[in-house]
Amino acid sequence: MPSRETALDGDARAQLARLRLGLVPAHGMLPSVAVVGRRAVGKSAFAHAAFGASSVGARCTSASVDPGWCGPVLLHDTPGLRAAGAGDVARALGASLAHDPPSLVVSLFAATEVDAGIDDDAADLRSLLRAWTPRWERPPSVVAVLHRCDELPPFDAPFGAYDPSRALHVAASLSLLRRHVGAKVDALAVTPAATPDGVLAADDRRAFERLVLRALPRDDAANLRAQAFRRVLRVGAAVDDAVASFVRRWERASSEAQALLLVPRGWPGAHRGAAEAG
Repeated sequence: MPSRETALDGDARAQLARLRLGLVPAHGMLPSVAVVGRRAVGKSAFAHAAFGASSVGARCTSASVDPGWCGPVLLHDTPGLRAAGAGDVARALGASLAHDPPSLVVSLFAATEVDAGIDDDAADLRSLLRAWTPRWERPPSVVAVLHRCDELPPFDAPFGAYDPSRALHVAASLSLLRRHVGAKVDALAVTPAATPDGVLAADDRRAFERLVLRALPRDDAANLRAQAFRRVLRVGAAVDDAVASFVRRWERASSEAQALLLVPRGWPGAHRGAAEAG
């Protein structure tokens, strides 16, 4: 789904006209993050601890949140993959966001399950990335989180800073995760985390935030509007034949012609100024 500012209101062509006239504010285009993972891996606890999101249960729901450390984002809280009796959740989830894919995928893996079905989890993640690779933009970035590290031995030690014994188990689990998932997903960044009592440990939070900030560059206003235009084009093409026809012609055009069609007059700086003449 598009962000609220660019949601289609029944007439795709009217919405595109609003975008071309610059009537949609730049802040209407928010970077989006999808938190995905196996059922009971702790997605809701992590999304709440990292982004301040509320749990939504078994359906994919999107909401604008501002965690304070990365600026506002559109957060997709997703159902658990491979849930018993839920059918092919990965296929349904991939289709549900295919027209407006996330900018970043945060994929959670339980530290105690990296040697149990991890290849299936990696295949699900690769399937989602394929479904969420826009035709006109790069694939979503991926940050893999080795979650629930507090459940690794020693079991009688309180969780806080990793003690030497637990650090060895965390390192072994990270190695397995990189080996199995990194072979199927390009540019995979991996970080450990735990949310005992619903709170991210300070070191885990800092490491995760650094990765997300690198994966979610904040664009200037002109580029945000250009991205919004691309997104509404994608969604509009799915519901409006005239928009779909325009998109087909646009895809056959040269890169220079695409820039002129994509970025309206009056949006200085977009496409390095190449389309300033409109």
